[in-house]
Amino acid sequence: MPFIGREKELKKLNEFRKRKVAGIIICSGRRRIGKSTLIEHFGGGTKFWEFYGLAPRENLTNKDQLNHFGELLAAKCNMPPLTFDNWNQAFELLAELTKNESIILFLDEISWMAGKDKDFVGKLKGIWDTKLKKNPKLILVLCGSVSLWIEKNILKDKGFIGRVSLTYI
Repeated sequence: MPFIGREKELKKLNEFRKRKVAGIIICSGRRRIGKSTLIEHFGGGTKFWEFYGLAPRENLTNKDQLNHFGELLAAKCNMPPLTFDNWNQAFELLAELTKNESIILFLDEISWMAGKDKDFVGKLKGIWDTKLKKNPKLILVLCGSVSLWIEKNILKDKGFIGRVSLTYI
C-alpha cells in the first residue's frame, strides 16, 4: 500500500537513520493522524521492534503493562512469554537483546505503558544512559497521543534534556 502525504517527514527520519550514534525520536500528536504508520514506514528495511501500551481501563495495573511488554518481547525473540517484576528488568533484557543490532525500538502509546509506574521515565532514562545509547545502530522512538504527558515527562524532564535528537509534535 502506498504511503502518501508524509514524504517530507519520512525523508527527515531517513536522514536521521544515517547518524553514527544512537538517537531518540519523539513523535506525538492527537489520535488517528498517522504517527504510528509514519514510524512503521520509517522502520521498513530495518529490524523494527514495536511495543505498545495497553489502553487505559478500569483495574489495569503496571503488572498488566509489564506482562504485555513481556509477551511482545518474547514474540520478537521466539521465546515463551517473559515475566518481569519491574521496568528495570524489562529494559535490561531489551537492552541486552539489542546491544549489537541495527534496530529501531518503537514504544507506542508510551504514556499508557508508563501510566501506572511513577518511576517509568527514570528507569527508561537510566537504561538509555547505561546501555541503549552505547549501540550506535539503535534508534529509540517514543510515541503517543497524550502530547501533554510526553511534553511534561520526556521533553521537559531534566533527565531527558539533551538526550532527545528529533521531535515531531
